[in-house]
Amino acid sequence: MEKDEIQDFEKTLDEDNSLKMAVASQQETHLAVELYSRSVIKDKVKSIHNQIKSQEIQSSRPGFSVMRIAATVSILLMVGLGYFYVSQNYNSNQLADNAFELYPNRFNNMGERAEGAFNRGLTAYDNKNYDEAISQFKLVEDQNTQFLDAQFYLGVSYLGSDNFSMASTQFEYILARESMYVESAEWYLSLCYLQLDEVEKAKSILQTVVDSGGARATTAQELLDQLNSPLRKLPFIN
Repeated sequence: MEKDEIQDFEKTLDEDNSLKMAVASQQETHLAVELYSRSVIKDKVKSIHNQIKSQEIQSSRPGFSVMRIAATVSILLMVGLGYFYVSQNYNSNQLADNAFELYPNRFNNMGERAEGAFNRGLTAYDNKNYDEAISQFKLVEDQNTQFLDAQFYLGVSYLGSDNFSMASTQFEYILARESMYVESAEWYLSLCYLQLDEVEKAKSILQTVVDSGGARATTAQELLDQLNSPLRKLPFIN
Protein backbone atom coordinates (compact mmCIF):
# COMPACT_ATOMS: atom_id res chain seq x y z
CA MET A 1 0.00 0.00 0.00
CA GLU A 2 0.97 3.65 -0.49
CA LYS A 3 1.96 5.80 2.49
CA ASP A 4 -1.37 7.63 2.58
CA GLU A 5 -3.26 4.37 2.37
CA ILE A 6 -1.26 2.92 5.25
CA GLN A 7 -2.04 6.00 7.42
CA ASP A 8 -5.77 5.76 6.62
CA PHE A 9 -5.75 2.00 7.41
CA GLU A 10 -4.00 2.53 10.77
CA LYS A 11 -6.50 5.33 11.67
CA THR A 12 -9.45 3.10 10.79
CA LEU A 13 -7.85 0.22 12.77
CA ASP A 14 -7.63 2.45 15.88
CA GLU A 15 -11.29 3.44 15.59
CA ASP A 16 -12.72 -0.02 14.66
CA ASN A 17 -12.22 -2.69 17.37
CA SER A 18 -13.74 -5.49 15.28
CA LEU A 19 -11.28 -4.79 12.44
CA LYS A 20 -8.43 -4.69 14.94
CA MET A 21 -9.39 -8.14 16.27
CA ALA A 22 -9.68 -9.56 12.74
CA VAL A 23 -6.22 -8.30 11.84
CA ALA A 24 -4.75 -9.70 15.05
CA SER A 25 -6.35 -13.06 14.32
CA GLN A 26 -4.90 -13.04 10.78
CA GLN A 27 -1.43 -12.25 12.15
CA GLU A 28 -1.65 -15.12 14.62
CA THR A 29 -2.65 -17.47 11.81
CA HIS A 30 0.34 -16.45 9.67
CA LEU A 31 2.64 -16.88 12.68
CA ALA A 32 1.26 -20.34 13.38
CA VAL A 33 1.78 -21.41 9.75
CA GLU A 34 5.35 -20.09 9.77
CA LEU A 35 6.18 -21.87 13.02
CA TYR A 36 4.72 -25.13 11.69
CA SER A 37 6.76 -24.85 8.48
CA ARG A 38 9.91 -24.27 10.48
CA SER A 39 9.16 -27.31 12.64
CA VAL A 40 8.63 -29.53 9.59
CA ILE A 41 11.89 -28.37 7.97
CA LYS A 42 13.77 -28.83 11.24
CA ASP A 43 12.45 -32.38 11.64
CA LYS A 44 13.40 -33.20 8.03
CA VAL A 45 16.94 -31.90 8.49
CA LYS A 46 17.27 -33.83 11.74
CA SER A 47 16.07 -37.02 10.03
CA ILE A 48 18.64 -36.65 7.22
CA HIS A 49 21.37 -35.97 9.77
CA ASN A 50 20.44 -39.10 11.74
CA GLN A 51 20.51 -41.24 8.57
CA ILE A 52 23.99 -40.01 7.64
CA LYS A 53 25.23 -40.59 11.17
CA SER A 54 23.73 -44.10 11.20
CA GLN A 55 25.53 -44.96 7.94
CA GLU A 56 28.82 -43.63 9.30
CA ILE A 57 28.46 -45.74 12.44
CA GLN A 58 27.55 -48.84 10.43
CA SER A 59 30.53 -48.39 8.11
CA SER A 60 32.84 -48.15 11.12
CA ARG A 61 31.67 -51.48 12.59
CA PRO A 62 34.09 -54.44 12.27
CA GLY A 63 31.45 -56.62 10.65
CA PHE A 64 30.84 -54.10 7.90
CA SER A 65 34.58 -53.79 7.22
CA VAL A 66 34.95 -57.56 7.10
CA MET A 67 32.14 -57.77 4.57
CA ARG A 68 33.77 -55.15 2.41
CA ILE A 69 37.12 -56.93 2.62
CA ALA A 70 35.48 -60.27 1.79
CA ALA A 71 33.76 -58.73 -1.24
CA THR A 72 37.03 -57.20 -2.41
CA VAL A 73 38.86 -60.51 -1.98
CA SER A 74 36.13 -62.30 -3.93
CA ILE A 75 36.45 -59.86 -6.82
CA LEU A 76 40.24 -60.17 -6.85
CA LEU A 77 39.94 -63.96 -6.74
CA MET A 78 37.58 -63.97 -9.71
CA VAL A 79 39.92 -61.70 -11.66
CA GLY A 80 42.86 -63.94 -10.74
CA LEU A 81 41.04 -67.09 -11.83
CA GLY A 82 40.04 -65.41 -15.07
CA TYR A 83 43.63 -64.38 -15.72
CA PHE A 84 44.86 -67.90 -14.93
CA TYR A 85 42.30 -69.52 -17.24
CA VAL A 86 43.04 -67.21 -20.15
CA SER A 87 46.80 -67.41 -19.71
CA GLN A 88 46.62 -71.21 -19.52
CA ASN A 89 44.45 -71.52 -22.59
CA TYR A 90 45.47 -68.67 -24.88
CA ASN A 91 49.09 -67.78 -24.16
CA SER A 92 51.29 -68.81 -27.13
CA ASN A 93 53.84 -70.72 -25.07
CA GLN A 94 51.19 -72.46 -23.02
CA LEU A 95 49.24 -73.42 -26.13
CA ALA A 96 52.38 -74.99 -27.57
CA ASP A 97 53.11 -76.82 -24.30
CA ASN A 98 49.56 -78.16 -24.15
CA ALA A 99 49.68 -79.35 -27.75
CA PHE A 100 53.06 -81.06 -27.56
CA GLU A 101 53.09 -84.84 -27.44
CA LEU A 102 55.98 -87.15 -28.25
CA TYR A 103 55.86 -88.68 -31.65
CA PRO A 104 55.38 -92.44 -31.16
CA ASN A 105 58.38 -94.69 -31.61
CA ARG A 106 57.33 -96.54 -34.74
CA PHE A 107 60.36 -98.85 -34.48
CA ASN A 108 59.15 -100.52 -31.28
CA ASN A 109 57.89 -103.60 -33.12
CA MET A 110 61.25 -104.46 -34.65
CA GLY A 111 61.93 -107.15 -32.07
CA GLU A 112 65.15 -107.01 -30.08
CA ARG A 113 66.74 -103.70 -30.91
CA ALA A 114 70.02 -103.79 -32.79
CA GLU A 115 73.08 -101.93 -31.63
CA GLY A 116 73.89 -98.55 -33.12
CA ALA A 117 73.52 -94.83 -32.44
CA PHE A 118 70.00 -94.64 -33.85
CA ASN A 119 68.67 -97.44 -31.64
CA ARG A 120 70.45 -96.12 -28.58
CA GLY A 121 68.87 -92.77 -29.37
CA LEU A 122 65.43 -94.35 -29.52
CA THR A 123 65.94 -96.01 -26.14
CA ALA A 124 66.83 -92.67 -24.58
CA TYR A 125 63.94 -91.03 -26.45
CA ASP A 126 61.44 -93.54 -25.04
CA ASN A 127 62.71 -92.70 -21.55
CA LYS A 128 62.47 -88.96 -22.27
CA ASN A 129 66.20 -88.68 -21.71
CA TYR A 130 66.39 -86.02 -24.39
CA ASP A 131 70.02 -85.01 -23.90
CA GLU A 132 71.20 -88.59 -24.45
CA ALA A 133 68.79 -89.05 -27.37
CA ILE A 134 70.12 -85.91 -29.03
CA SER A 135 73.75 -86.98 -28.65
CA GLN A 136 72.96 -90.41 -30.16
CA PHE A 137 70.81 -89.21 -33.06
CA LYS A 138 73.54 -86.74 -34.02
CA LEU A 139 75.95 -89.66 -34.48
CA VAL A 140 73.85 -91.21 -37.24
CA GLU A 141 75.67 -90.59 -40.50
CA ASP A 142 73.93 -89.38 -43.62
CA GLN A 143 74.81 -92.61 -45.47
CA ASN A 144 72.75 -94.57 -42.96
CA THR A 145 69.35 -95.69 -44.25
CA GLN A 146 67.81 -94.38 -41.04
CA PHE A 147 69.46 -90.98 -41.26
CA LEU A 148 66.23 -89.11 -42.06
CA ASP A 149 64.43 -90.96 -39.25
CA ALA A 150 67.19 -89.91 -36.88
CA GLN A 151 66.88 -86.26 -38.01
CA PHE A 152 63.16 -86.24 -37.34
CA TYR A 153 63.46 -87.80 -33.89
CA LEU A 154 66.33 -85.44 -33.21
CA GLY A 155 63.96 -82.51 -33.89
CA VAL A 156 61.33 -83.91 -31.52
CA SER A 157 64.02 -84.43 -28.87
CA TYR A 158 65.15 -80.82 -29.23
CA LEU A 159 61.53 -79.69 -28.87
CA GLY A 160 61.07 -81.90 -25.80
CA SER A 161 64.17 -80.36 -24.22
CA ASP A 162 62.89 -76.80 -24.92
CA ASN A 163 65.60 -76.08 -27.47
CA PHE A 164 63.11 -74.54 -29.87
CA SER A 165 65.55 -72.90 -32.22
CA MET A 166 67.44 -76.13 -32.94
CA ALA A 167 64.14 -78.02 -33.20
CA SER A 168 62.81 -75.62 -35.82
CA THR A 169 66.01 -76.03 -37.83
CA GLN A 170 65.58 -79.81 -37.81
CA PHE A 171 61.95 -79.70 -38.91
CA GLU A 172 62.72 -77.20 -41.67
CA TYR A 173 65.40 -79.65 -42.83
CA ILE A 174 62.84 -82.50 -42.85
CA LEU A 175 60.35 -80.39 -44.84
CA ALA A 176 62.95 -79.72 -47.50
CA ARG A 177 63.00 -83.47 -48.23
CA GLU A 178 60.32 -85.89 -49.32
CA SER A 179 59.51 -88.24 -46.44
CA MET A 180 56.70 -89.73 -44.43
CA TYR A 181 57.34 -87.14 -41.72
CA VAL A 182 56.19 -84.05 -43.66
CA GLU A 183 52.83 -83.52 -41.93
CA SER A 184 54.22 -84.25 -38.46
CA ALA A 185 57.23 -82.01 -39.14
CA GLU A 186 54.84 -79.17 -40.08
CA TRP A 187 52.87 -79.71 -36.88
CA TYR A 188 55.94 -79.70 -34.65
CA LEU A 189 57.40 -76.74 -36.54
CA SER A 190 54.26 -74.71 -35.78
CA LEU A 191 54.79 -75.45 -32.08
CA CYS A 192 58.40 -74.30 -32.37
CA TYR A 193 57.27 -71.04 -33.93
CA LEU A 194 54.78 -70.47 -31.12
CA GLN A 195 57.48 -71.00 -28.52
CA LEU A 196 59.69 -68.55 -30.43
CA ASP A 197 56.82 -65.98 -30.54
CA GLU A 198 56.57 -66.20 -34.31
CA VAL A 199 52.81 -66.53 -34.21
CA GLU A 200 52.06 -65.62 -37.81
CA LYS A 201 54.49 -68.26 -39.06
CA ALA A 202 52.82 -70.79 -36.78
CA LYS A 203 49.37 -69.88 -38.14
CA SER A 204 50.59 -70.25 -41.72
CA ILE A 205 52.00 -73.72 -41.06
CA LEU A 206 48.87 -74.80 -39.18
CA GLN A 207 46.68 -73.69 -42.07
CA THR A 208 48.80 -75.85 -44.38
CA VAL A 209 48.19 -78.83 -42.08
CA VAL A 210 44.45 -78.13 -42.04
CA ASP A 211 44.29 -77.79 -45.81
CA SER A 212 46.11 -81.08 -46.29
CA GLY A 213 43.25 -82.90 -44.56
CA GLY A 214 45.63 -85.36 -42.92
CA ALA A 215 45.55 -87.04 -39.53
CA ARG A 216 46.53 -83.83 -37.70
CA ALA A 217 44.10 -81.53 -39.56
CA THR A 218 41.47 -81.45 -36.78
CA THR A 219 44.01 -80.80 -34.03
CA ALA A 220 45.65 -78.10 -36.13
CA GLN A 221 42.28 -76.40 -36.67
CA GLU A 222 41.56 -76.40 -32.93
CA LEU A 223 44.91 -74.78 -32.22
CA LEU A 224 44.36 -72.28 -35.02
CA ASP A 225 40.98 -71.34 -33.54
CA GLN A 226 42.59 -70.69 -30.17
CA LEU A 227 45.26 -68.52 -31.77
CA ASN A 228 42.55 -66.48 -33.52
CA SER A 229 40.45 -66.05 -30.37
CA PRO A 230 39.58 -62.43 -29.37
CA LEU A 231 40.83 -63.28 -25.86
CA ARG A 232 44.38 -63.21 -27.20
CA LYS A 233 43.98 -59.45 -27.67
CA LEU A 234 44.02 -58.95 -23.90
CA PRO A 235 47.14 -56.98 -22.84
CA PHE A 236 48.66 -59.75 -20.70
CA ILE A 237 48.37 -62.47 -23.38
CA ASN A 238 51.23 -63.12 -25.76
